[in-house]
Amino acid sequence: MLHVQQRTFDGNEQAGQLLLSSISGGVAKIDLSSLLPEAPSIAVRHQRSVVTPFPGHSAAMSLVSYGLPQVPTGVPADLDFVRAADIVAQDVGVDLRKQQITHIGGFDLFKLADRLEAPGDFRMHVLRSREDHHDSVVTVWCVSPEKDAWTAHIRALGDGEVLWEGLKFCGPDKSGFDQTVDGIVDESIISIFDQTGKLLHREHATYIREVTLTSRTLGRTLQVGDRLAIQAASQNKKHAYAFGSAAVRTHHTVVSYDPDGLRQFRQRMQAHLSHLDATLHSDRWFPRGLDEQLGVIEHFNRLLNDGTVTRAVIADPFFNGEAVERLLTRLSSDSLHVTIVTCWGRTDVDTGKQLSPQDLAEDRMVKHELPSILGRLAPLLSVQLRFVNLITGSGEPAFHDRYLLLNRRDGSRDVYLLSNSINNLAVNWPFCMSRLTGSALSDASDYIEGLCHGHDATESTTTRINFEWPAPPDAFPRAET
Repeated sequence: MLHVQQRTFDGNEQAGQLLLSSISGGVAKIDLSSLLPEAPSIAVRHQRSVVTPFPGHSAAMSLVSYGLPQVPTGVPADLDFVRAADIVAQDVGVDLRKQQITHIGGFDLFKLADRLEAPGDFRMHVLRSREDHHDSVVTVWCVSPEKDAWTAHIRALGDGEVLWEGLKFCGPDKSGFDQTVDGIVDESIISIFDQTGKLLHREHATYIREVTLTSRTLGRTLQVGDRLAIQAASQNKKHAYAFGSAAVRTHHTVVSYDPDGLRQFRQRMQAHLSHLDATLHSDRWFPRGLDEQLGVIEHFNRLLNDGTVTRAVIADPFFNGEAVERLLTRLSSDSLHVTIVTCWGRTDVDTGKQLSPQDLAEDRMVKHELPSILGRLAPLLSVQLRFVNLITGSGEPAFHDRYLLLNRRDGSRDVYLLSNSINNLAVNWPFCMSRLTGSALSDASDYIEGLCHGHDATESTTTRINFEWPAPPDAFPRAET
């Protein structure tokens, strides 16, 4: 379980006094158990006095950081940790997956002073210069009655482009200033310094250029009594779509700060560039044709040879000798481990017809054809191959869909859903592959890894491996002595 905990104290608290005195004394290690239950003794990493993002604040004064010398024990090894890190980033603004990754298992001390409950002395906003104009005015001012001279560094951006950047000086006799910017500002970064150059305030803000309003109204209700509804009723299912549906009318409105011409140009250009850039993306569509068949192989090599992939799994119920010859002989990485999971069962994978009783009795496909194909082609392959045939207890195929799973050096995984089998890449039908995300990625990864070991993670079938190549060490009985 991942714990992200925040503790606030002031200098009058005994634990706080102890902590502050220890830090000011320059101790190399501090015991945090007086502040946080079960906290470890950890070594100081660095002491500093800089303005940096803080949970719930755009900026706070960072005083000291304590960290562990090694990866802390108990860090989850699965995607739950990634999800937890994303939740922390969304809720408190601490990105544990990027610049804050070395803070995992550590302890940071920030000085918030009176800004914990109230904002600082400086304010800023961005407004349109005129109602009928699309230039912007950036306003920065100080609300403190006792103010000295200060200087602001402003960086105003629009569509990722710097529209204006510069320094603005404000003397003690003025509260603030306005800066007109030619263009629509949707992001600003402002840093404020005193006369000695000390950073007093920093703020990074983004602004909404467009709001989409969507509303739905209910219409008629259709009740269905088909076979699915009868089955749901027999099992007392209360699902919203078990017995029909209600018609919904959707109303869509866009309120945009941009002129109509600029907004439409941006949308069309983004769509145009996305279309032109399609060959660089992982999701691909290949029409029929010889050029596209070769294009699929080129795309597979591009995915597998980027230096980050250590292992690939192709789960394809109809992966046959032609697929080995068509794809695997053309994969060029000699450091890549490739596992093929297929399910030659009661059906001939080449013809799609049921095997004869004699072929089934002799287990011809598994005992003769697979070893013959792999024995002939395996020495020609650059990749390091493992081939697994998986069937159910009754001898039927153990799975139906086609997948490509990639394991990367950093521990992450990618899963692609393939539209048809490798032995028929863009031959009779177009071939499409799409990368899964979110919970579909996690669930499909577990499912495919289970198939590699002869297990159905969904527990909807009872599966077993009836052929593995190369044969595992325990596949051959030891000679008795």
